[in-house]
Amino acid sequence: MIELHIYGPAFGLPSIDTGCLAAVALLQQSVSPEEWVLVPSNDPTISPFDELPALKTSDKTSPTWIAGFRSIASYITNEIAASKLSGTDKPVSFDLSDQQNADSEAYLSFLESRGLPLLDLSLYVSSDNYTTITRSTLSHILPWPQSWTIPQRLRDVARKRSEHLGLSGLDVDATREKELKKENEGLSGAIPKSLRLPKKSVTSLLGSSAEQTRFRLEAVTADFFEPLEELLGDKNYFLGDEMTVLDCFALAVLSQMSNGDLPQPWLSEALEKHTNLRRWTAENKDRVFGIASQIPRREVGERSWLKVVQDVINSIAESSPISMAGSVTRHSRPDSKESSLSKFERKHAFHLQKRNQQNTIREIVTACVSSAGLVGVMAYLSILTLRWPTLSRSQPARQTFGEAGSFLGLR
Repeated sequence: MIELHIYGPAFGLPSIDTGCLAAVALLQQSVSPEEWVLVPSNDPTISPFDELPALKTSDKTSPTWIAGFRSIASYITNEIAASKLSGTDKPVSFDLSDQQNADSEAYLSFLESRGLPLLDLSLYVSSDNYTTITRSTLSHILPWPQSWTIPQRLRDVARKRSEHLGLSGLDVDATREKELKKENEGLSGAIPKSLRLPKKSVTSLLGSSAEQTRFRLEAVTADFFEPLEELLGDKNYFLGDEMTVLDCFALAVLSQMSNGDLPQPWLSEALEKHTNLRRWTAENKDRVFGIASQIPRREVGERSWLKVVQDVINSIAESSPISMAGSVTRHSRPDSKESSLSKFERKHAFHLQKRNQQNTIREIVTACVSSAGLVGVMAYLSILTLRWPTLSRSQPARQTFGEAGSFLGLR
């Protein structure tokens, strides 16, 4: 049975991550429920790729891991074409014309380059949405210590991925940091506090750019929604009357965008203006991700203390420069034996080699931390041992009073 590992649910959807959500839609609409199971493991380290979604093949002797929506879609397409998976009664079509394949590739790239940065802005860059909803949701989904480290890491990635849109004004935290840095640099640092201008409030910080931000938001959302609505037209799906891989990814993106339960719901409000696209999203979201969809699921058990300790050590190792330097930087040329493997198996083997190197580094870090702790304990015990005889010798000898003392009650 195929296992699909994802980040956990949020906003009434099976996953908080767009790629995971698209993979769920693809398997739910293309593979028989008896042949796959959904595992909300919330653990990217479960596969050699350190990435979710991750699919584990059904080969019990030597299962292969496949990570990322594009790779998973390619694998499912090949398996169904080879009749290794039964998808006869499922609505997803993999038999596309050359023109449909070209359109699918083009619009998948469009969704990734235009749609995902908009979700980054809405869920992570917007300070109100991130601090109120996204961060608390991630902290609830992720296990400790990942719940402390991953949310901020995801936000940093989202900031960088969406900075080309020119909408950093949504990020109040970054605006505050820039203002404080400006105050402490140059001549302002030499001006006495009593002579400085009063600090700007958040409203005044964003006031000058709020109007520009609003117009910019309207422009970038229109540039994203209008081509999709034109492509959909009066068809049931984007490429025709049958669902495709493109529809699965588009449904994941648009379903997350339709979430109006945010302090700043500008993205869902922009989607509301495009009636046909909003209707298509609502209908298919309920059909694919709703309760009636009956997605096969397997819950993850409680983590052991050993796993918790290992995760803490992994977090320390990943943040060290040694871990970054130890990563594999090039692909080795496959020999004759490797050439018989599929591209998924070769990629799996490469990342497994990379994981083994990272594990070696983590073992070194663990040994160093353990050795340092042992040395500290031994040093502490040595100090106590050295001090104890000194205290014993400094105590005055106990005096006795003989028989007279015993008679008088003196001891």
